[in-house]
Amino acid sequence: MRYLNRYKIFALALKYGIKNYKVVNGLVNVNGNVNLMMMKKLKKLPIKFGEVTGSFRCEYNELVTLEGAPNKVGGGFHCQYNALDTLEGGPSEVGGDFNCSHNQLTTLKGCPSEIGGDFNCYKNDLAILLGGPKEVVGNFECGFNELISLEGAPRKINGSFKCDHNKITTLVGMPDRIGGDFNFSRNPVNDLEGYTSVSGDIRSWDTPIYPIIAIFITDRDDKDSLIELFNDTDIIRGDEIILDRLIWFYEEIGVVGIERINFPLIKKFYKIISD
Repeated sequence: MRYLNRYKIFALALKYGIKNYKVVNGLVNVNGNVNLMMMKKLKKLPIKFGEVTGSFRCEYNELVTLEGAPNKVGGGFHCQYNALDTLEGGPSEVGGDFNCSHNQLTTLKGCPSEIGGDFNCYKNDLAILLGGPKEVVGNFECGFNELISLEGAPRKINGSFKCDHNKITTLVGMPDRIGGDFNFSRNPVNDLEGYTSVSGDIRSWDTPIYPIIAIFITDRDDKDSLIELFNDTDIIRGDEIILDRLIWFYEEIGVVGIERINFPLIKKFYKIISD
């Protein structure tokens, strides 16, 4: 985008209600918020921004590029409900939430490495999370994509991590630490290999592993150590489950009664064998 002269910037700022701004080297720095949402099918940003101290909103348009977006945003950055297939051209620093949901993203390349609030890339076309943030202060939501793995997921999420409704087959690549809940429901995950640490609840509804783990991870503060023991016991091998080891594991951690095991549901996903 070519640098606009000051008069054109003045006219555009007036048109789009941008106040408290200064032009520095052709870039518009704004002390406050910028609201460009629902601007009559906007396909590109009308002004090249430098820094915005508040929030930057450009959602509910038809943007195909983030060219012209501020490099630094003190508050949240909202570009959801557009036609973006890349985040390149977007901010490199965001102090609040970053919402790029409901676009056509196939990559998170161009995203800031750290997010000061929540990160939401829900409902895109992502197969992997490479290029995304490495650390998220709030929640991370990447549900309803085409993810086949958790490769590229942030290493640290202080809030909750939602990767439900994807095509993920393994937990390998999950964050080193999740400070809130972990939801990997509606994925074909059939073991717990790669599990790290979750402070909140684990939700695994409608996954092959669900009927096996639901009876021992619900409302437990020692989930991490229980899952470590589960993996060390080597109960699941591919699409086979070793019944003797599963029963031993349940008895070892205090789960009473083999009748609690939902064998009909387990048999839909695994072949039950003896050691």
